[in-house]
Amino acid sequence: MPVSKFIPKEKIPDPHNVRLQLLVNNKVVQDDNTNLMLFKIPELIDAVTDVMALERGDILLSNIL
Repeated sequence: MPVSKFIPKEKIPDPHNVRLQLLVNNKVVQDDNTNLMLFKIPELIDAVTDVMALERGDILLSNIL
């Protein structure tokens, strides 16, 4: 799964309304928004940390169906 350059959180005023776009060979293959996620980011972090510890540098991946 591809991971792009990281965007500093200071540059994202509302993480629950971010356009995410994936290009492969300059062709758009995904174009979505985090406002379409069924669960908000704090809920996802809570669910993960109920079963494992997160450490600095860990990446949580979710998909939008």
